[in-house]
Amino acid sequence: DTAKSIADLKLSEVALSLYSAYVLLQADRPGLKNLEEIRKLNDAVCSSLQRELMHNPALHPIKEEVSTISLLMNKRHTLRELSFMHLEVLSKFKRNCSSQMTDKFPALYGELFSTDNS
Repeated sequence: DTAKSIADLKLSEVALSLYSAYVLLQADRPGLKNLEEIRKLNDAVCSSLQRELMHNPALHPIKEEVSTISLLMNKRHTLRELSFMHLEVLSKFKRNCSSQMTDKFPALYGELFSTDNS
């Protein structure tokens, strides 16, 4: 539902890219350093996203009392929950699979879905 509702907004490529950057650049993720720099970068990305949405509004009309930027900001929390759930499932999968089984996956699997904190 979350992905569909974002896709239904029919955001420009620029707006979608800026939104993706906004979601990824959250300073409250564990293990990050230089938090103030991350916050500043996130603020700049958020401002750019707001400007992009004002110049190129979403093609899908939403309720007048809810702006596109508000809707997107609220979706960030849902995306974060989904990310945590995904990491949890991957961790369980990794714990329950033998190394012989996971060694059969392509190398890209390890790069994309590694749950190591290193």
